[in-house]
Amino acid sequence: MITVDVVAQDRGNTRVPGARLVGFASLGVALGVVAGAIASANTSSPWRIASSVAAFLLVAVPVVAGVLALRLQAADRFGDLCIIMGCAAFFASLTLSDESLLYSVGRIAGWLIEPALVYIMLAFPSGRLTRRLERLIVGAYWFVVLVLFLPNALFLQEFPTPYPWARCGNNCPDNAFMILAREPTFLQASLRPVLEVIATLLFASAIWVMVGKIRHSTPLLRRTLIPVMAAAALHFAAYAAYLVARRQGMHLISLQWIAWLVLLSIPLFAASFVVSMLWMRVYSARALERLVPGLSKVANASQLRDLIAEALSDPSVELYYPQPDGAWWDSAGRRVALPVEVDERCVLQIADPRDPVAAIAYDAALRDQHQLVEAVGAGALTVLAQQRLTAALTSSRSELEAALGRMAAAAADERQRIERDLHDGAQQQLVTLRINLELVAEEIQRAPEGGIEHLMALGDEVDAALEGIRSLVAGIYPPLLSDAGVGEALSAFALRVSIPTTMKVEGLRRYPIEIESAVYFCCLEALQNSAKHATGASQATIRLVDDGRVLLFEVTDDGVGFAVDRAARGSGLTNMGDRLSAVGGRIWIDSAPGRGSVVRGEIPIAGKSKLLT
Repeated sequence: MITVDVVAQDRGNTRVPGARLVGFASLGVALGVVAGAIASANTSSPWRIASSVAAFLLVAVPVVAGVLALRLQAADRFGDLCIIMGCAAFFASLTLSDESLLYSVGRIAGWLIEPALVYIMLAFPSGRLTRRLERLIVGAYWFVVLVLFLPNALFLQEFPTPYPWARCGNNCPDNAFMILAREPTFLQASLRPVLEVIATLLFASAIWVMVGKIRHSTPLLRRTLIPVMAAAALHFAAYAAYLVARRQGMHLISLQWIAWLVLLSIPLFAASFVVSMLWMRVYSARALERLVPGLSKVANASQLRDLIAEALSDPSVELYYPQPDGAWWDSAGRRVALPVEVDERCVLQIADPRDPVAAIAYDAALRDQHQLVEAVGAGALTVLAQQRLTAALTSSRSELEAALGRMAAAAADERQRIERDLHDGAQQQLVTLRINLELVAEEIQRAPEGGIEHLMALGDEVDAALEGIRSLVAGIYPPLLSDAGVGEALSAFALRVSIPTTMKVEGLRRYPIEIESAVYFCCLEALQNSAKHATGASQATIRLVDDGRVLLFEVTDDGVGFAVDRAARGSGLTNMGDRLSAVGGRIWIDSAPGRGSVVRGEIPIAGKSKLLT
């Protein structure tokens, strides 16, 4: 199984149930209708329809934008914030009422709208404030509202008028929350101008941070932020202009036009989120269209990086690959430190079930595009897995060709040895026997009795020739191995070795001839090496274990041992590896100075063993 692990991303978001989305959308539309009805009932005829539509848009558009954010699987937190903003706009729209309590609730809700808008703007698109300055501005905004503006509502006889959300001009209802008999004079004369200056400065600081965020962002993130930032800048600039104009005593009709700009910029602000999210959806689709066809043409790490960078329209994309020593290399083969998650960059780690395979650093504008990021990661993982399999196949083919060459050379050497043994041993004995038979035949013709005695003596020469042939055949394939199996054959061989050897057998059965011969000759080679090279060895052990899945063998000695990583790989160990590779097995050595040596090998036997006969 292959998995893609996305590091440094919030993976908690899941698809929101459709019933919840429908419920939110219905709530937004219903609240918008109520707000529109209140506006229509409390607005004079020339402005009635416009006020009703504006109130509806103020409430419904943010809620619908939040629903679309959830539907498009953007950050859940951001979608929820948009829905909350729409609900808050509904309470702020109560300022359209002529009833004192509703009007007062609407005025207080209106104070809460502005810091909420700042938070949502600076948190876009992730729904979280990622910079210290952003958190500082939002915190200051909420401090001013909660500590200065809200307590002020307890001492005001009338809220400052005119007000962008209200249509009552300078003849608005009294404050229903006033707790004093008379309003303190310093509130209007001193505190109100200070609060308006503070609000204007906060508007300016929010716009300044937005401009800086766009200026220092990457091209991809800038394209996402510009619609949102433009709408937010319009809102805050209009609101600041409204406060200044009201302080300067601008005519009510002129103020009304600025108020319309302040109010309509809120649904425009929410709609800009939807525009940005839809643009990201189109961008994701086009990115996949560019990525998928090119995956089959990727030949190396550099080409894979270039393909991902082109598909994402992000030239800063970089790939990193883990090394056995824990370091990381980039696509150019340079040793680098794996980058960490920052405001402008995200890091995606691609892993199989065991270890990381690669990491991709990409633009933070894609932080919440989980489906696109996972698709890119899966595509990269497919290419990397294919490259690894290709490399492994090439390496295995080279190893197989080398092993076949060594086995052919070993077979040729073995044929030459057999020819040499036959020539120097059994052939010479048989030639000598033939000569002696001819001599005995001549002697029988001369002296029959003496010739018969010599003929009977030739039996020892025949026995010696037979023994030589048996020894030669036993060296090629011991009869006991084919008759009784690898356990009995190794037990018999252990009795003839110079070093005392113990046999341990667990669950052994009969196996195909190629498996038994591979285990037999590998154990012989290991045992002979122990007898020749294991200095100080007093005993050896041969252990054969059949666990039903693999046939495991171990040849252990208690000699002085050696450093495996420093020892040269001799022809004996190479031949053992070749024998086991031919039957799908493997071999390894465990040794260290002072603790003896273990030669261990295993061969898969599932479905290959047969009952001992």
